[in-house]
Amino acid sequence: MDTNTKYINYVLKEHRGKTFSEYINDLRIKYILEYLHNNPESLKYKLTHLSELAGFSSHSYFTKVFTKKTKITHQNLFQRLKKKIR
Repeated sequence: MDTNTKYINYVLKEHRGKTFSEYINDLRIKYILEYLHNNPESLKYKLTHLSELAGFSSHSYFTKVFTKKTKITHQNLFQRLKKKIR
């Protein structure tokens, strides 16, 4: 992008109300939610695989961010999606 990180953070904060990290994590969670809805077989995957697929460095951080953003745990989401499939 040929700019510095402070400017990118400023623009995101000004126009999206989020820091760069928050913005990226929101995109990652959105991606994994769409992925889970579109690929029900992925509910069989380990959480580590899904967190890596979304670009998180650890499954514990993924769990923390996921719960904060969605207001539900990944276990609850998986249970709901499994019921929906049946």
